[in-house]
Amino acid sequence: MDAALKRSRSEEPAELPPSARDLEEEEEEGMEQGLEEEEEVDPRIQGELEKLNQSTDDINRRETELEVLEAGSLFGEVVSVLLTPGCLILF
Repeated sequence: MDAALKRSRSEEPAELPPSARDLEEEEEEGMEQGLEEEEEVDPRIQGELEKLNQSTDDINRRETELEVLEAGSLFGEVVSVLLTPGCLILF
């Protein structure tokens, strides 16, 4: 085999292209730095964000309460139908 060809095959490239994982890690690091920079929020905006978060919590709590009430109501309706005289249920 030609000596120059042997040398070119045995030599590794000086720099390999970055893998997708390396690029992803760099992107995540950039996002983390961006989040750190975003932590400094105008106090007026921070207050409004806290109000929005509290309102969201209230809405979620009330939705859960409503779901429980609806489930209980449906259960009550089913029980009343089952207890109706003449109701025949076959299992």
